[in-house]
Amino acid sequence: MKSKSLVPVLIIVAALAVSACSKQKFVIQSGVGLTAENSMSAFFVGGIGQSHRINASEICGGSDKVVSVEAQTTFVNGLLSFMSGNLFTPRQYRIMCRS
Repeated sequence: MKSKSLVPVLIIVAALAVSACSKQKFVIQSGVGLTAENSMSAFFVGGIGQSHRINASEICGGSDKVVSVEAQTTFVNGLLSFMSGNLFTPRQYRIMCRS
């Protein structure tokens, strides 16, 4: 009987674990930009002590063309992290450039 009462709790915990999406957006210049790069960075064990450096000015062809940089944990990223027991922790990033 105890296992039946544990199932809803596990479902709620799993739903909360994969729904914790976050997004950081760094606006360098105002205006509208086109997505120049949309990729995933792979981190392990929650990304503790790890970093991924991206040169936005190199991707856009100059620092004057960079509009914004976004880093995001999407639903899919959270799901992959949850399924791996937080051993694999991917993160999405986008570079927006002026055309």
